Amino acid sequence: MVVVETSVPLKGDQIAYALNKDGAPAKGGQSAMPPQAFREMTRQLEETVRSIGKRIFAGDIAANPYKHKEKTPCAYCPYPTVCRINAGAHPYRTLHSSAEEPEL
Repeated sequence: MVVVETSVPLKGDQIAYALNKDGAPAKGGQSAMPPQAFREMTRQLEETVRSIGKRIFAGDIAANPYKHKEKTPCAYCPYPTVCRINAGAHPYRTLHSSAEEPEL
């Protein structure tokens, strides 16, 4: 039996979800992840954050910006004199949209 908190609406107005009257996820119109996939994503995120924290603590603070299509964060960065990246020649990390990435 699924217990439903009464203050949670059965249909989201900002996030696409819908619950049946018994609290189970409705079949259509959802962007919710299955619980196991959410736990795995959370585990990977925690692992990534720990890894980044260890690298920063060890002194690895080099600027390593990305490029997505033709956009980079460098265009919006107020600190170009700190990192001194040559935007025209820097080998940016490439980001892909979620549609281009393989499933976990």
